Amino acid sequence: MPPTSAPKEPLVFVVDNDPHVNLLITATLKLVKCNPLPFHSIDECLNSIDKFAGELDVASIDGKLAEERGGLIISRIKEANPDAKVLVIANNDSARSQILRYGADDFAMKPLNVATIAEKIVMLAAIKGSFGQNSYKRIS
Repeated sequence: MPPTSAPKEPLVFVVDNDPHVNLLITATLKLVKCNPLPFHSIDECLNSIDKFAGELDVASIDGKLAEERGGLIISRIKEANPDAKVLVIANNDSARSQILRYGADDFAMKPLNVATIAEKIVMLAAIKGSFGQNSYKRIS
């Protein structure tokens, strides 16, 4: 019998300057079979976007960071990874419409627990088709 290949683990950028939050999100994503890459600043993420061009599935960006440089970070992510999905997690929704205009695919407000964040990321990865053809079935 031929070996079956393991389902692909979606590549996820976790962009949050709070080291504890970044670690919690990253660890939780590993538990749900994602491949998270932690970034602690926008610049750190920007410097890595080209390295992962065409490979990124989902980016989770802290709302404050997205508000400060959202147009740049979201547009660079989408330019290098046109099918990538972007989730912005913010403290308030004052910049929601602007962030969505930048190209974010989803917007969530804190407080959220890490399980909810992971569920949103997995949902975006599934919409993109990142888990492979037979990893999940849609309910018709």
